[in-house]
This record gives sequence, C-alpha cells and structure tokens, in this order.
Amino acid sequence: MIKVHQRDGGFVVADCDGWLPGFYATEHAARKAASMPSETLQAIQNRKNEEVGAPVA
Repeated sequence: MIKVHQRDGGFVVADCDGWLPGFYATEHAARKAASMPSETLQAIQNRKNEEVGAPVA
C-alpha cells in the first residue's frame, strides 16, 4: 500500500519498504510514479540530478 505525503512544494511517496525515489509536483504524479519500478524512478532522479549538477546516488 502506498502513501502519498505532502511536503513543502510537492509530494513524496512511501510504501511498505520505505520511501520511493523522487519529489513530485502533484499528488497525481506521485501516485503515477508509485506504479513504476524503483529502479526506473532512481534512474530518472539520477538523470535530473546530473542536469542540475547535484550528486547522483
């Protein structure tokens, strides 16, 4: 079961195993991302981090 939590300026997702990668602009986007494999979410997060010069996990 996923849970979407609102944080400052966006939404994050937790499931029974912990927090999923990502920070989402809308609750809808967060719920849609929750249906994707964690590896896919992490790859997207890594790519976005590289684009802005942030550390990659």
